[in-house]
Amino acid sequence: MKPTLFLSMGLALVSSGPLLAGENVDLTTLAPTAQVADGTPRQCHDTIARLVDAMRRHDHLAINEALTRCVTQDKGAGAVGPLVCLLDDSDEVIRWEAAKLLGELGSTAESALSAVAERLNDSDALVRWAACDTLSKIGTENGKVVAIFVDSLAHTDSRVRRQSARALANMGIDASSAVPALSRQLGDEDVLVRRESVRALGLVGGDSTAIVPVLVTALGDEDSFVRSTAVGALRRVAVRAGADLVELTQVSGMMSSIVRATTADDPITSDGAL
Repeated sequence: MKPTLFLSMGLALVSSGPLLAGENVDLTTLAPTAQVADGTPRQCHDTIARLVDAMRRHDHLAINEALTRCVTQDKGAGAVGPLVCLLDDSDEVIRWEAAKLLGELGSTAESALSAVAERLNDSDALVRWAACDTLSKIGTENGKVVAIFVDSLAHTDSRVRRQSARALANMGIDASSAVPALSRQLGDEDVLVRRESVRALGLVGGDSTAIVPVLVTALGDEDSFVRSTAVGALRRVAVRAGADLVELTQVSGMMSSIVRATTADDPITSDGAL
């Protein structure tokens, strides 16, 4: 008996093994919870079946076409369940495709947050990186994603750490709770992780009295780009603190003294001087 994927209400019920290219996917039990604007529920089923089949064949043109149809029909909601199921596939390429496509669905795939987060520990690096990127796209308004990225800052994969810091930076003040974790990353062995963490500290907000000393320390980093990023981050912190004249003066004074002390032997401060 050929393995078949059975789905109901967009969630996996049974998977007897990976599907092979060209095999049919039984989606007759998939019942979207609402009628779609540009197609009947049956059309949704057919489109999702085509999407899964295209993924099995690694046909990227067909994948893009089917995903576009899914989004047109019901904003892609019907595809979330099948794609979540495929995150557990034995084929790493399928897992990678599923993680990427969930990101293409944006906030429509927010219910897949936990399943995608599990892929951060996938055995395949490309799947891990795709999962990290997708989390930043589907969970931007969910406080849970901040905690996920904070945990990921301690990941063994440096690229996951880097992407997590970048995602927190892009979330801005919604990620202010990540300041302690980002501060710890200034000791990361990967220079790009340190750079992204410094940049994030200048964007996520929070208590400037806790952030400034960390960024001042970063001005002494061995990497010139980390140092220049720290200058820019400190300037942003100073601008945010503008409502408090005393605090602004303290921040600006601390920056000026450090920058003056390093200007003599480090040209990177010349374009970042206050």
